[in-house]
Amino acid sequence: MDWDAPLDAWYVWMAVALVSFAIAGVALAVPTGPAPDANGVANAIDQVAASPYQASGSYAHDGDEVRVTARTIALRNQHGTSHATVSFGTVVPASGVRSLENVTYGTAYEAEYGSPYVPPEYRFLEAVDVAASAPPEWRPTTGDVVVRRVTLDSRLLEILDRVSVGPIDGPETVTSEWRGVRYDDSSGEFYVVLVAA
Repeated sequence: MDWDAPLDAWYVWMAVALVSFAIAGVALAVPTGPAPDANGVANAIDQVAASPYQASGSYAHDGDEVRVTARTIALRNQHGTSHATVSFGTVVPASGVRSLENVTYGTAYEAEYGSPYVPPEYRFLEAVDVAASAPPEWRPTTGDVVVRRVTLDSRLLEILDRVSVGPIDGPETVTSEWRGVRYDDSSGEFYVVLVAA
């Protein structure tokens, strides 16, 4: 009995064609480039957040979209998605909130949130709280992530005590009442880390 298939048999050519299509499909599914560098962005955020001073920085990336939460950064493009965790404290996503974006890009919060009736610190904290409480979403990005550590007025407890509806007992009252606000025990200052992309 002869078990060899003749090369002109139709089923041999069909099998070769199917295998060729499968190999081509695998080759086309392989990404042609790397996913964006979310770790680099997280490191840039950590460097600014860990600074004992009011600081800012930026990081260029090749992501098309970005999603920022209090503790994570995610970037995606046509090659894939990457995620990284922020190691130092929490951040506040400022993208989509024009006034917070302006502060992130360098405008003083006093100028952006100034009002003859309410101290700018209070209005700024309210905006930070709303942004920090918003559900995370994917946003288009320009290819740069900008991060800024904003130090608040050292008299913040006095200012808030004057305008608050409840008693301000100490720093823990502020950090628990307004999301995204941090307190540095060593310097005795309140600060916020804003991220815009």
